[in-house]
Amino acid sequence: MICAAALLLFSCTSAEQQKQKEIVKLETELKQEFREDAARKLVKEYEAYFTKYPESKESKEYLFRAANTLVSLREGKRAIAYFDQYMSKYPDDKNTPVCLFTKALTYDTALGDKASAVAAYQEFISRYPEHEFADDAQNALLLLQDPLELIRSFEARQDTVQP
Repeated sequence: MICAAALLLFSCTSAEQQKQKEIVKLETELKQEFREDAARKLVKEYEAYFTKYPESKESKEYLFRAANTLVSLREGKRAIAYFDQYMSKYPDDKNTPVCLFTKALTYDTALGDKASAVAAYQEFISRYPEHEFADDAQNALLLLQDPLELIRSFEARQDTVQP
């Protein structure tokens, strides 16, 4: 009985380790040369891993990488779903602010959804005012403004700078 339990545990660990090796191999290939088919396969491997091993420490990282790979594949809606999943599951993680910022950027550049981009950038600035991307989020908000509103904003700044 003990031998059977040990064998089962070993085979599970072995299957998990094999999946990790497959992922590392695909990541290495993509670092050498980006190919869309390989990137799609990598996303599937990430998904299979974090679905099968949700409590594994690698699952968190693979979820983050899957979202970012989907951005590269111009699959903004799927990427945003994974960013949301990550932020919900790991609200205090160091990558959570990056997820929110990249979510805003994805709404803006990949999906052309300006209203959602503005909301996400504003949320980022509100939640992470001291983050290294806070200025980038503020600048992105300025660029998303109506051009006339942007001109008025610059003029108002000029008025306060002049003696």
